[in-house]
Amino acid sequence: MYDKTQIGDIIKIRYLKSNSAINGIVNNKAPIIKRAIHMIIPAFVFGLALLVLINLLIKTKKTIFLIKYGARTKGKVTKKEIKGGAKIYYEFYDDKGVLRSSKSWLPNSELTKQFTIDMPVEVLYDKNNPKNSEIYELIKEFL
Repeated sequence: MYDKTQIGDIIKIRYLKSNSAINGIVNNKAPIIKRAIHMIIPAFVFGLALLVLINLLIKTKKTIFLIKYGARTKGKVTKKEIKGGAKIYYEFYDDKGVLRSSKSWLPNSELTKQFTIDMPVEVLYDKNNPKNSEIYELIKEFL
């Protein structure tokens, strides 16, 4: 409505009785919707970037914890999948003798070529939470 208004047109104005300085044209919703869309899209992108950053921080903290306090053991690669990035599936026995299975995701499929099925690997894991584990070769750059 606001974009179609010409000088001299008769329009309806709504205002607060207590403060007539707060007013607006009746049925003038288009600019609000346009502004809202221009705010929603960047907010969504920012939120998504923030989630990715938080996820990376959590993974980094887990990796640092494993390097400092993790137990080392021998394991073996059981499977690998290459789709965009790559997943390396491996298994290992914890200090209680329980067979644990886990996986690591790699963004670079070139790094994946060095891993073959049944290949022995060194695994770092949290004794209190053996699900938190990682192949040592993938995190040794942090040292």
